[in-house]
Formats: sequence, structure tokens, C-alpha cells
Amino acid sequence: MNSFPRNYWYAAWAIVAVAYIAGLFIDIMDIDAAQYALIAKEMYHNHSYLEVYLQGSDYLDKPPLLFWTAVLFFKIFGVYDWAFRLPSILITILGIYSTYRFTKLYYPESTARLAALISASCQAFFLMNHDIRTDSLLTGLVSFTFWQMAEFDKSNKLKYILLAGLGVGLAMLSKGPIGLVVPGTAFLFHYLLNQDWKKILRWQYLPALVIIGLVLLPMSYGLYTQFDLHPEKIVYDLKGPSGLRFFYWTQSFGRITGEIYWNNHPDTFFLVHNFMWSFLPWSLLFMVAFFVSLVDKIKQLIRKETNVEWITTAGFLLIFIFLSMSNYQLPHYTFVIHPLAAIILASFIDSRVLNSIGLRKTLIVLFLFTVVGILTVGIFMFGVYFTQHAVFSFTLFIGISGLAIYTLFKKSIDYSLRLVIAGAMLIGVTNIILNSVTYPQILKFQSYSMIAKYVNEQAKSGTENKLIFYKIDPYFAGEFYSNATVHKEGNLSNLSKLLIPGKSWIVTDSLHKDEVIRLFPYKQEKVFQDYHVSTLKPDFLNPLKRNNVVESRYLLTY
Repeated sequence: MNSFPRNYWYAAWAIVAVAYIAGLFIDIMDIDAAQYALIAKEMYHNHSYLEVYLQGSDYLDKPPLLFWTAVLFFKIFGVYDWAFRLPSILITILGIYSTYRFTKLYYPESTARLAALISASCQAFFLMNHDIRTDSLLTGLVSFTFWQMAEFDKSNKLKYILLAGLGVGLAMLSKGPIGLVVPGTAFLFHYLLNQDWKKILRWQYLPALVIIGLVLLPMSYGLYTQFDLHPEKIVYDLKGPSGLRFFYWTQSFGRITGEIYWNNHPDTFFLVHNFMWSFLPWSLLFMVAFFVSLVDKIKQLIRKETNVEWITTAGFLLIFIFLSMSNYQLPHYTFVIHPLAAIILASFIDSRVLNSIGLRKTLIVLFLFTVVGILTVGIFMFGVYFTQHAVFSFTLFIGISGLAIYTLFKKSIDYSLRLVIAGAMLIGVTNIILNSVTYPQILKFQSYSMIAKYVNEQAKSGTENKLIFYKIDPYFAGEFYSNATVHKEGNLSNLSKLLIPGKSWIVTDSLHKDEVIRLFPYKQEKVFQDYHVSTLKPDFLNPLKRNNVVESRYLLTY
């Protein structure tokens, strides 16, 4: 084996880290991420930590760990978008390290290194650490649980299963029972397929269950007092829902059984084609690795071999099938099993590929297809849509892409290492530019956050300022970024009661602007361009057609 290429290895990690850091400071995007940030802001101000509210109304959809961690960082640093994101990034780092430690228990050190970098550099990880949802916490904590359960599997030491219980409890606090289902399914089938019956039922699981219960107790108490004690409440069209039942069953399993009305009618392969982009630049390589690895595992099963590592293969496949059974699916549902995919791919390219010239050539071709695709998108995005900082973008993108391609063909580095280093560099520089140049320009069209920040600059400090949205919905970003009190009003007669000269601003659209200014002459008007930036369409990306899809929002100063 060739000497370890430390300079190239550290360069790849540095590029990935810069992309993560750049994502800290962009505006929070509507709808989901801004919704969660607003819940945390409300919790920070109203000190209601066990009962969760959104814009003053009962909130039941997601567990509170994301809000609790954000509130903690708000208390330390203040209410900033980067403070909202920072806990998720720290948990992601824990998850990446856990992936490394887990892999090292079953595979060589070299495979563990590859698995960590593959996991850290897949597109899902870049995305979920700036467009913050519950998946970043879930993924990191589930990875931690895998590591601790693997340590317990190898050593039988009580401390590891207790830490695994802590990981499961926190993972469930981040996104519900899936935090238990993923590691539980993976290890159960690992023991079943290895016919290791004694490990399925061990007394050490009991204290771990106690730890899980203790971790979930505060949230469970809050759900009970907020919902179960109030059968008169109606939430999500459910009359008198049990908060406990909703969390532990309906919100997750009810999507499969049909107990909850959420249904976006996903096609059979919805999660498959979303996995293909979210696991870039590794998705094409993974398809080959998973097929070959699964065939190998089945052959080992037929030969009745024992001590076969089924955790990653069975965990990935079974959870993927389980998630695909849901009546309501979103692209980020599979993010939690991306680390398992990273381990499967790392093991494959670090063992099988080294001894097979045919597989090596196949992976090179698939990887080059990925490179061409990323380069094409990069050139289009940076050259056609984003004229601002074009020289910087092109220089950085071409420079690091050239280094990545040079690394890919540098024969003094082991094949597996250069493949992963090159891929991480390529996707890393793409996300540096996305987070530092592209998204900041796109988010200028998220008018309500821009309006809120503009009003913050204009408003007099220490006074009760009012930002009034007339017959339009401010969504959540506008309220999160606003230091003024946000009002939603649909009645002209009520505006006169809200307007205070020097302390009030009205936001409206072109349909309702005239009816406002006829009754309430304003001091100043400022126009903001608005587009729902989480659903980018070709006409918006094309500067020649953008005016056809962008709307105007009017800020009237009083």
C-alpha cells in the first residue's frame, strides 16, 4: 500500500468544512426551516419548553429537541440564524465521527476513513446543515447509536448499551420512533441472519430502555399536559388528539396505516430518485457497490457463514423499504441511512475494487459521468444565472475541480483514496459556491425576510414597532427575522387601530395596495421582489424570463 496522502486528505476535509461553515450564514429558507426557527424563537421568548407553540397556536408535528438546542444557543449567542444552525452542525460532526468509529469496529482503518469522508461529503449533509430540519439531529444521533451498539456488541460492556439508550432517546426526541426503528432493525436482523440468538435478548437492554424512558419523559409530560388533558382541542383536523399517541404512533406509523390524512401520493420510486441526487457524488458508485455487496452477503448466508456484518446492508435495505411504504414522503426521509450507504460504498471500493480492474474501470466511468454532470450544472448556474462574483466563482470552481481531477489520476495514491478525495473536493467546492454565492443571491427574492431586516434597520430601538401583513401570509421567515411585532390583518377597519405613526409598516401585494393607500396615506414606499425560493423553476433561473414569475411586495412606511 502507498503512503497515506495527508496533504490531499486534509485538503478534501478542509474544502468540505468550508462549505459547512459557509452554510451557517445564509438566510433561513421558508417553509420548514424557517418554521422551526420561529418555534425556537417563540420558545425562547415565552419560556414554554414542554408545551410547543407556533405563532401562538398548538404545535404537534415534530418533537422538541431541535427547538431545545436552538433555544440553548439563542441564550448563549442571541437569536441569530447561525445560532439556530450551529447545534445541528455539531451533532452532524458527532455523527461523522461515529460513522468512522463504527466502521473501524468491523472493517480496516482505511475503510473507516473513507466512510467518514463519503458520509460528510454527500449532498444531503451539505443541504441539511443549512436548510435545517430535524433530519440533521436524527442522522447524527442515530449514527452515534450505531457506534455505541457496535461497541456493546463487541465488548458486552454495560456503559456502551447505556450510551446507546441515550442516543436512541435523543434521536426519538429529534424525529420520533424512527430513532429507535433504524438501529433496532439493523442490529436485530444482523443477529438473526448470523443466528446469534443469545444477543437478541440480553438483560442489559432493560437499563437501556430505562435511559430511553427518562430521556423521553419531559417531552411526554409536555404532550400529555398540552393535548391529552384537553380533548376539546382540534389539531391537524384531529378532534381531541392524544399527544402521546400522535408522537409514538400516528405521526410515523399512521402514514402507513392511513390513520392520518397526510398523503402526497408519492410514486413507487420516489425515494429512489431522490436518493440519487441526495447521495451525490456517490450515488452511481453506490448502486454498483450495493448490488455486489448484497450478492456477496447472500452467498455468505447460503454458505451459513457467521460473523458477517449485516448491520449496514440489512439496515439500509429494510429501512428504505419501510420508508417507501409511507403515504407521505419527502426527499429528506432517507438522509438517516446515508451513513450506512457510505459504509457500504467505502467497504466495497477499499476491498473488492482494488483486486478487480474491470470494477475499477466501471467506477471510473460512472464517476466521470457524475463529474461531467456537476460541471455542467456548475457552469450553467455560475455562468448563466449568477453574474455576481462570477470571476471568484469560476476561479475557485475550476481551480479545485482541476485539483480533484488531478488527484483522481495520481497513481502514487491508492485508487480508493483518490476516488473519494476527488469526489469530496468536487462536491465540496460546488457547495462552497452554492452557500457563499448562489443561495445568498437566491434568498434576496425571499421578500419577507428581506423586508423584516430592512424594517429592523429603519425602526427606532426601544419602541413597540409593528410590521403588518395585509391580506398576505408572511410565512415564517418574515416573523423570525423581524424585531417588530408581526400582525396579520385582512380587514381595513382594523388597520386604523394598529397604525401608529413612526412605528408601523404595512406589507401588501399589488392586488391590495390601492385599497390600503386610499384610506391610509403613507410616508414612503419600497418594493421587494418575491419568489418562493424553495421551489426553483427554470423560468426563475433564467434572467430573461424571471420577471414573468417574480411578484412584487410593497412595504409602506407610516
